[in-house]
Amino acid sequence: LEVFYFPQIGEGVAGDIRFRTSFVLANTGPDSDVQIDFLSAEGQPLSLNLGATEGRRESLEVTLRRGTPLIMETQGNQPLQVGFARVRSSSAISAKRMRGLRSRHKKS
Repeated sequence: LEVFYFPQIGEGVAGDIRFRTSFVLANTGPDSDVQIDFLSAEGQPLSLNLGATEGRRESLEVTLRRGTPLIMETQGNQPLQVGFARVRSSSAISAKRMRGLRSRHKKS
């Protein structure tokens, strides 16, 4: 069992800023069962909006097939929430987390 952490994740709106987190998981080895848990700074479940396909989730379980990436992004459309993510997989995978900040106001 492989376990690793993304120490900072978040989604939501704070003032004029919209915060999103993107996750990219890739597998070049054998098929791997993967579970991602989203947790608050206190270690409690954190419900994130992963869009129309996944909806609101505190965790996500997938089988990541060899050569197949998983890409998902929080929607950033609720009050700001922050925490961390724990990723567990049955074999070694590659993973990356990206954060994005966007102003909610358009410049003229």
